Amino acid sequence: MVTTTESTLYPPTNDRWLSRGFIWLAMLLVSFAGSRVIVGQEVAVSDEELLAQIPTEFSLEPGSAEEIAELESRFNQTIEKLKELLAEARQAEIRFRFGQWEESDRWNEQWEKSQYYGKFVRRELERSAYYLLFKSAQPDQRVLDLCQISVGPLFDEFQYEMVFRIANEMMRRIPDDEGVRRMRARAAILTNRFAEAQQELELMQQYFSELPPFELDNFKKLPQFVDQWQLEQEIRNAEAVADDLPRVELLTSDGRIVIELFEDQYPETVGNFIHLVEQGFYNKVLFHRVAKNFLPLSMAQAGSASFTPGPTQGTFEGAPNYLDYTIYDETSRGPQRRHWRGVVSMMKRYSPEGEPVPNSAGSDFIIVLAPAPLLDDELVPFGRVISDLEVIDRIRVNIEIDTKEGKEGPAENPDFTLIFKTTVIRKRDREYQPNKVQ
Repeated sequence: MVTTTESTLYPPTNDRWLSRGFIWLAMLLVSFAGSRVIVGQEVAVSDEELLAQIPTEFSLEPGSAEEIAELESRFNQTIEKLKELLAEARQAEIRFRFGQWEESDRWNEQWEKSQYYGKFVRRELERSAYYLLFKSAQPDQRVLDLCQISVGPLFDEFQYEMVFRIANEMMRRIPDDEGVRRMRARAAILTNRFAEAQQELELMQQYFSELPPFELDNFKKLPQFVDQWQLEQEIRNAEAVADDLPRVELLTSDGRIVIELFEDQYPETVGNFIHLVEQGFYNKVLFHRVAKNFLPLSMAQAGSASFTPGPTQGTFEGAPNYLDYTIYDETSRGPQRRHWRGVVSMMKRYSPEGEPVPNSAGSDFIIVLAPAPLLDDELVPFGRVISDLEVIDRIRVNIEIDTKEGKEGPAENPDFTLIFKTTVIRKRDREYQPNKVQ
């Protein structure tokens, strides 16, 4: 039995569109599907219930007439609700400014409540618009306008996969909109869609002065990325034909992640990872080091911080799971694999000077959230995510990196994604064991 509290674990939710900042608001306002935590109280939740609440994937298939009608009705109702809240906020502001002094606290509280509720309703409105964009053959102009406005904030929330999908769909509706084309190109280069990014390179060159340094660097390296990605695609196509690489499933509080392992190139590293999975080592383990604000090192790290069930509440403990051994660095036994988005790599210790310590990998692994060529000569990329990559965008941020000095610190509102359970889906007929450093 796992017990959660507000301070330890955000509950899984079947609504992928709500950012973590609104999940608690939803629990305060409504009886929200999948939410089992009451703010300020501890509620016991079984492992089975947690696993059952893992978010499901969003379908991009066109909807039926009944489904679209229901979505349009919800969209219109949400607009009316937002109008009501805005009117309440305006009234409260007027009463606060011009009313009696003794009632000012009351109206200030009313204004704050309307703003607070309004954020939740606005996100619900955005969610309805996204659904209609994909489901409806002819979405309302208001839907297109709202999607166009909200895609920028989604990018700032590091939701690169969803940004590309929305911008790509928007281009079918308004193909000449430069803002949509630019956002699509920015998301494309961060989601391994280098051909799509190259289509807009001429347009993007006009806005290079507005791009953050590392995004600009990525666009300048785009021809190199295209060539390297073509080689990677050839390797992946050959692997798909053979269809015999080991796979591991991670069930997390933010969704299901399936990893295919590069056993042909890194059999010893894969052997260690599968051994740990089969031992249950990664069950109830956190993604304890997740940074997204620094593109060259945008990653999610897990393997040495766990969630420990207790008699009254669960607790998070840092680094209780370090192994009593490390494994040897492994050189590829075939074509070099690079750190593309979605690649899984073994993490090493780093010296005070920032250099990776040889043969220091053990249990910690990272999932690369954006192409990271800086890691190609430092870490061993031993697998890749083959399930919906939108899930890795939802892994919760808890670290921020100073982009000038490269120093790490806790995020403003740190949060954690929990790995409930890991399972080997398939493997080859051999023994998987770590090759320990002697």
